[in-house]
Formats: sequence, structure tokens, C-alpha cells
Amino acid sequence: MKTLKSTLMALLVISVFSCSKDDDGPNPDNPDDNGESSYTITVNGTEYSNSWDSEGDSGGQSLFSTYTENSAGNKALSLFLSDEENTVAIEADLTLKNNGQPYQISNSPEGWDEDSEFSSVIILIGDKDYGGVSGTVTIANLKTKNITGEAGTATYDLELEGSFDDLNSEEEGVQVTVTFHIQPNHIE
Repeated sequence: MKTLKSTLMALLVISVFSCSKDDDGPNPDNPDDNGESSYTITVNGTEYSNSWDSEGDSGGQSLFSTYTENSAGNKALSLFLSDEENTVAIEADLTLKNNGQPYQISNSPEGWDEDSEFSSVIILIGDKDYGGVSGTVTIANLKTKNITGEAGTATYDLELEGSFDDLNSEEEGVQVTVTFHIQPNHIE
């Protein structure tokens, strides 16, 4: 698990330096696309949330979202968020079923890859590290762009509800809900 946490932190640092503003603005054809990305995470009733618009001031948030499709046709989404204001970070690796929806959350000891038939979610809040044990994830409005070879970027709405364990203590069965609205102007 220490390796997973180190990998997450390394990817978050990379994402800070890899995100850039582009000229994608709000989509007038989609009334929900107001140019603003947002998230809300609720852990045992305590809510953490933030949003940022397309004007370039991210306020300490970094967001990285990718879409992959390997040669076997397996599709996956990976999401990395770091929010310095709320000391929140999240890593979600979601393998997609044929219907375009992610497999359920699991904490398989073998680790995750795009061939896995489960999704993996880790949430860091302050000094707490939560690992997803079980739960469901729903994706809506998935759009991909900049597809080169097997990978590109993705925008979508995400809803997650699950049971997580605190990886630094004995606390198990922590109830977590997450919603994301990821806009194209925040993804490189």
C-alpha cells in the first residue's frame, strides 16, 4: 500500500506540471457545461468540495483525466485530483464494462490494470488515507479527445458511493460518496 501511495503522490506532482490552460470554453450546446469543473466528497457525513472555472486560476487544484483502450479492446478511465485548499487528493482507476459503465470498486491485492474486472479508488484527506473496499461508480456524459494510439483525455460526470477503509488505522467501513463534473478546459 505504501508503494500505491507513493505512486499516487508522484502522479499528482506530475499532473501539477502537466496541466495547462487551453482555449476550450463553455459549450453552448450543453446547458450543464458552464466551463466549471467541480467535486464533492463526503466521508462519514463530512463534506469536502471545490470548483474552478475556465479563467485560469485553479486555486491550487490539479486535475488529470485519461481514457485508454488497449489492443485487446479493454477501456479504462484514470482520474487524479489534488486540491491544496482542502488537502484532498483522489486517484480513481476505472475499468469500463461493455456498456461503458465502470466495474464495482474492490481492493484486490493483485493491484489494478486496464484488464481488471474491478475499479480502484484511493482518497487522501489530510492525514487520512482511504482505500475503496466495495461500492459502485456511475459515469455520464463521457467524451474523449486527443486520442493518439491507445490513450487520450476524458471529460465526464462521475458518481461514486462506497465503503472504504482508513489505511492508517483500524477504521473499516467508512461511508464515502463522491461526485465529479470534469470539463474539457481543465484537461490537457
